[in-house]
Amino acid sequence: PNLPGAASEVMQLQAAYERRGASVCALLNEGATRRRLQALDEAGELAGFRLLHLALHGEDLPGDAPLDARLFLRDAPIDGFDISLWRLRADLVVLSCCFAGSRPVAGRGLRYLPGDDLFGLQAAFFAAGARRVLGALWPVDDEAGKRLMILFHRHLADQTPAHALQSATLAYLREAPEERRHPAYWAPFFLTELYHL
Repeated sequence: PNLPGAASEVMQLQAAYERRGASVCALLNEGATRRRLQALDEAGELAGFRLLHLALHGEDLPGDAPLDARLFLRDAPIDGFDISLWRLRADLVVLSCCFAGSRPVAGRGLRYLPGDDLFGLQAAFFAAGARRVLGALWPVDDEAGKRLMILFHRHLADQTPAHALQSATLAYLREAPEERRHPAYWAPFFLTELYHL
């Protein structure tokens, strides 16, 4: 289904970053394709991006095949396995989509998966070379997600990603109408970071 907030989110973020003098490569609507992302990776251009922001549909983990979790682009889905083969050096990947932070807690014949942080879309982006991944644990409301992401990037200009997420959440809660302050609207997003010694 169409996500009207996603295109608006990307256009607003593009304008905000361009006003700051940043170079932006925005893939919108028909340009937001698996084929285009694969071409950027093959040309080595994805490795040049410090920040990736993906606003699209995501799919919850399908049972005990965590690298089969998918993001849905205009022409085709892309799964965790394919993402793990990308060559990234991004300091931050923002997954503004449903379930993009989900991790399996059981499967493969076990009641509990030890080291569950090694699975799912986040692990795929870490394997590709990302340092931080912002994802969501459950379905994201289109409008609330858009607002939170715009606030997040605004605060990211002068804060660390963790502090920017906290500031964005507090700002959202200050301005949101009462009926949109339930945690279901603002709490799905969380940040995972990898530290290299």
